Amino acid sequence: MPAYDIATTAFAIGAPRKWLDNLTSHHDLPGVQSSKRGVSREFSFEAVVLVSFIRALTNDLCIPVWRAVELAIAISGDPAGTLTLPDGIAVSIDSAALARQVQQHLLEAAESVPRIRRGRPPRATPPTGF
Repeated sequence: MPAYDIATTAFAIGAPRKWLDNLTSHHDLPGVQSSKRGVSREFSFEAVVLVSFIRALTNDLCIPVWRAVELAIAISGDPAGTLTLPDGIAVSIDSAALARQVQQHLLEAAESVPRIRRGRPPRATPPTGF
């Protein structure tokens, strides 16, 4: 299963890297691997779809990020992709269509986003034999 870095994921969902970094720093999202400081986060395909849904909720419906995270996780956990709120409001998602859209954007990102190595470049080894 491929893992996507933060630059590729941000490109695929149309969000600034800083927004995505803040989101994953403040919220524990399923499918996002974060090991320690200095190591880049990795996103599973499902996590990229989830983050795309969170982004849509915050942009299109002006829902605060913390609430969009709650709603997106709750809806993604339902096989039908629907969540009925206590007041009778139902929120649903066409997860297959969103997954296809994200897949297309990830293919575009693979061609457009370079893979940047973290840390210092490897040191050149001095020639031996002197």
